Amino acid sequence: MRSDIDPSKLPTDGLDDLFNSYALLALSKGSAVSNEDVHDAWVIWATKFDPDNDSLVPFDQLSASTQEQDSIFRDAIRKVVLEYGISRFADLFKAEARARVMPRARSLDHADRHRLLRELWLFVPSIYSTLLPTHQWELHRFYLSDEFLDADQLLAHVNEAVALGPSLPNRVGKHWKRISQLYDWASTHASDPEDWRGIDKALARARVLGQVSFGDVPQPTRRKTGYAIRVAPVVNPEPDYEKLAGAFFELARLIREGKDRDPDSGSSSSPWLDHVSTAD
Repeated sequence: MRSDIDPSKLPTDGLDDLFNSYALLALSKGSAVSNEDVHDAWVIWATKFDPDNDSLVPFDQLSASTQEQDSIFRDAIRKVVLEYGISRFADLFKAEARARVMPRARSLDHADRHRLLRELWLFVPSIYSTLLPTHQWELHRFYLSDEFLDADQLLAHVNEAVALGPSLPNRVGKHWKRISQLYDWASTHASDPEDWRGIDKALARARVLGQVSFGDVPQPTRRKTGYAIRVAPVVNPEPDYEKLAGAFFELARLIREGKDRDPDSGSSSSPWLDHVSTAD
């Protein structure tokens, strides 16, 4: 919307507030928005940013030429509504607002998080097992923790991710909090914050790997006799399609060789296996 307006027609202060008001007009009035609607939205903005302006009067008290000045904003609002539709424009407006407030204001935080998540992925990938697989994927998707990105590349990616999924930053923030708290705790039990082997051992001794439903940090546990084996997934940011294909081929080979057959009856343990095609 802003790109359709001549910059010389715009004020120097409070532009985001002004266009947020116009965006609300687009959502509430649609293509039926009028010059008077534009003026009323401007009045609300001007009471804060331009309180001495002579046009702070009801629309019908303005001169015809002043009323006509609102036409360029009315037309810009109508254009985005007709181009995107109300529903799509609402999604774009929310995404832009989040991208403007969250990623840009905290770009340094994002860079620090990306650096730590990348190092943990390289040296202590087991820490990711404290998140559900879907949460691991969300964290990887937002921060690209398996890639080396500079600050500008990361910020561009974060903005794009927010635009595609406006609720993603809130969910990722919770996943990040979980990982960072565990890292902070484990690093105090290692020789230094980059003693990755010591951090990995601390997490293993605390028996937290693979657990996704407990307190913020590990709690001391009483030593028990015997052993317990816990299997927890650590997902790759990008699937290894060659390994996946190999697994399917191996499964097909086992089926063809009858490895799944009941040794007593000679029949398949699953009825459908008797009808599996052996064709390549």
